[in-house]
Amino acid sequence: GWLSQASETLKREVERRCGLITAAEARRVYGVGDPAGGIFGIVSGRLDMHLPLWGADRSLAHVSGPGWWIGDLAAVTGAPRRFDISVQRDTHLLRLSRAEIGRIGERHPDLFRHLLLIVAANQRMAIDSAEALGFSEPVRRVAACLLRIDRGGPGWQGRLPLTQGELASIAKLSRRRTNGALGELVAAGALRLGYGEIALTDRALLRA
Repeated sequence: GWLSQASETLKREVERRCGLITAAEARRVYGVGDPAGGIFGIVSGRLDMHLPLWGADRSLAHVSGPGWWIGDLAAVTGAPRRFDISVQRDTHLLRLSRAEIGRIGERHPDLFRHLLLIVAANQRMAIDSAEALGFSEPVRRVAACLLRIDRGGPGWQGRLPLTQGELASIAKLSRRRTNGALGELVAAGALRLGYGEIALTDRALLRA
């Protein structure tokens, strides 16, 4: 992740200044228009990103899992939050406040170079999302969305805690078209469906 190339001293400083948030039940973390704050890293569980302008039944745009960080845009620019972010039950997050980022940066100026890796990762995710929605063919769109979600939760190891209805919202397709696309991908051997889970069994096939 963003600290993979950082010095051990910087890693320890970030770890020391992070707070741990435990969500026993699903709840909101922050919403559109909220003041700028810090960054959040997912330790376990699932974090959901909503775009309210899509409407309540279509607002889910992306889900992230263990190993992913969010909140970089507001933390770096000081601008208000742009998304509604919530977590599912039994999720654990690390939080590094904007104030702590400033304190660490005073002692370790290279922190900001590493923070750019979060910005770059989330920018790539946004580009991948726009590209996926550009596919008119449901199987290609669903495959692209699943690969993007997989990259956003490296700790899931290909077992995405996602229902078919949630995937339909993310892919902006009807449930019928989403289920049909999933059926074709299952038949091809690219994935396996379980209760509340979609397991990727052949990423190379999905990419193809």
